[in-house]
Amino acid sequence: MRVVVTIHNAQNRLKRPCITLSAHRLSSLLAIFCTGVLIGAFVTYPVGINQIHRLTQECQRLEMELNSLRQQVQKYQESLSTRGKVRSDRINLLFRGDPPDYVQSAVEEEVKKRLNPHIGKELAQLDPLLLEQSLDGQRIAIEQSTWTIRVRSIRITDAIEITLEVSLR
Repeated sequence: MRVVVTIHNAQNRLKRPCITLSAHRLSSLLAIFCTGVLIGAFVTYPVGINQIHRLTQECQRLEMELNSLRQQVQKYQESLSTRGKVRSDRINLLFRGDPPDYVQSAVEEEVKKRLNPHIGKELAQLDPLLLEQSLDGQRIAIEQSTWTIRVRSIRITDAIEITLEVSLR
């Protein structure tokens, strides 16, 4: 039995066929085509796997970068909400003599207690002269001794930076 497949060209329809194939020849061509498809799949599979792996790693890296950028944006938003306000205090104590550590701690605590109401205020609302007057000449009693505070400098930015001279009365 002979099976003949005839393929006509669209422009050559009335004339003779372009390709005439027998069943054996058709099955051989189909086998070659399928073999080519399989070989192509096996060759491109490792390349595709490598690309998928590379793209997965790139996606993870970009997700980490995105999370980092989100955290930075959140920090910037927080800093914008506190912009123009005093956020902290920095106290530099200069003692005359060599007082014990507990005296230094007690004086620093007392000064922080007096500066604490000013933390969180708008910078425009703070008056450096008022701060100076509230601390300059103040006396702190610690155990049997009295210590006097003298303001040497005040600097107001996002923090109140103050330098005080502390001496035994």
